[in-house]
Amino acid sequence: MGFQLGLAAENGFGRDFYAAYRESHPLDPGYSSRKHLYNLYHILNHANIFGAAMSPRHRA
Repeated sequence: MGFQLGLAAENGFGRDFYAAYRESHPLDPGYSSRKHLYNLYHILNHANIFGAAMSPRHRA
């Protein structure tokens, strides 16, 4: 599950990478639900660092 946490945070690999990864290392049951929780850390961290700049009205 640890590497899956890293996969949740990194979205720049592309579809081919993720397809090959899932073929050789099937995702643990419940990953699709946990992925949102894993990403929450990064959202809260950016909100803490950048404050108001992260508010929806400042996003393009």
